[in-house]
Amino acid sequence: MHISEGVLSAPLLVGGWALSAPFVVYALKTLEAQKIPLVASMSALFFVGSFIHIPFGVTNIHLVLSGIIGAMIGLEAFLALLVVLFLQAILFGYGGLGVLGVNLSIMALPALLARAIFLYTRLYTRRSLGYFLVGFASILLSSILLSLVLYIEGEGFKSAALAVFALNIPLMGIEGFITCLALSFLERYRPTLLERMTQ
Repeated sequence: MHISEGVLSAPLLVGGWALSAPFVVYALKTLEAQKIPLVASMSALFFVGSFIHIPFGVTNIHLVLSGIIGAMIGLEAFLALLVVLFLQAILFGYGGLGVLGVNLSIMALPALLARAIFLYTRLYTRRSLGYFLVGFASILLSSILLSLVLYIEGEGFKSAALAVFALNIPLMGIEGFITCLALSFLERYRPTLLERMTQ
C-alpha cells in the first residue's frame, strides 16, 4: 500500500508530512519506556507481514496488519510504522523518503480507527465481529485514503485510484480474518495482555 517516489506533487507531499508529523512528535513525547518493546514488536510484525504477498489476478496484495498494530499500541502506531516505512524506503526502495509522510498517514491514521473499534469491542462479551472489524476497517480506510490521494493528484490517476481500491477489497476481508484470529487468541491465552492494552 505504498505510493512510490516521484508520483505525487509537492503540495500533497507537504500535506502528508504536515498531517503525520504532529502525531509522530506527540507519540514520541508521550512514549513510556516500558512500552518501547511492544512498539518494536509491532514494527517487526508490520515489517514481516508486508513481505507476505498474496497473488490476486494479475497482481498481488500484501498484508499490512495495521488493525492489530493500532489495537495493541494506539497512537504509537505512528512510530512503529514510521520506522518500517523508513527502512523499506532506504533498504528496498519501497515508497520513498519524500512520500514517507503520505504513506505514513495512509497507514497510521486507520490504525487509530482500529484502536477505537478495539476499545469499543472490549466493552462487550461477544467480540469476534468487532475484532474482525478492527482489521477490516483499517484496510478499508487505508484504501480510501490511498485512492483519494491518487484521485486528488490529477486526471491521469483517477482510474488508478479506482483500481487500487478494488484490488484491496479482498485484503480487507483477509486482514479482518487474521486480526480476529490474533485478537481472539490473545483474549483466550493472554487476557492480561489485552487488559493492559485497554488501560
